[in-house]
Amino acid sequence: MVRKLQMLFIKESEIGQQASLRHAVQLLSPASVVAKMNGRDKICKMDLEEVNTLYLDAKSSARLLQEQQDRYIS
Repeated sequence: MVRKLQMLFIKESEIGQQASLRHAVQLLSPASVVAKMNGRDKICKMDLEEVNTLYLDAKSSARLLQEQQDRYIS
């Protein structure tokens, strides 16, 4: 159990370093929903990874819009 918690904290800190601490913390709520959908009360690393692929932070969103700007009406 301690090892799983350590892995979760490591993943959370990685997301915080890549995006922002705010984004990393905001992912905890949807990760909790995913954990409950999978029949668990506790969030695990897989839950956090799953929601991290679903939700973009502001920097990633801006970069994606910039890269795909030709697909939008201006």
